[in-house]
Amino acid sequence: MWILTVDGGGSKTLARLTNQATGQSWQQQAGPASLTNDFSLALSNINLLSNSLCQQAGISSKQAIAVMGLAGAGNPQQHLQASQQLAKHYAGFLLTTDAKTSLYGANLGQPVLVVALGTGSVAMRLLADGTERQVGGWGFNIGDEGGGAWLGKQAVRELLWQVD
Repeated sequence: MWILTVDGGGSKTLARLTNQATGQSWQQQAGPASLTNDFSLALSNINLLSNSLCQQAGISSKQAIAVMGLAGAGNPQQHLQASQQLAKHYAGFLLTTDAKTSLYGANLGQPVLVVALGTGSVAMRLLADGTERQVGGWGFNIGDEGGGAWLGKQAVRELLWQVD
């Protein structure tokens, strides 16, 4: 079995293709894959990585099960549209947010609190009963306090106040 995992954020995308039978894996990085910031660019970067990794491994993407955690996948319309365009390339497909893949990846599904600060920001908690709670992660236009884009905006804002 082949597993393609993709972590797509506002600044970069990491992808890994793993042969579960042998443990051999290939990994690559590309530009952003935020469905909110630039949907077309996100899909382009994901397809670029998928095609390249499958070519390196000598397989068709139809042989792989893909699990993707993408910024913006919490938006139902973007989730549906991305799923419709991506799922057809794989034997199996699961799309969720990059926050949720961080939550489950950080402690292998055990109770945990994760604070992710990248281009954006989000905090998620997983309780022993499987309950999830998210704070933030709504994007730069609404919040993302503490994320790189927000910090950059605040720095420029402060500089301009000093200039004025």
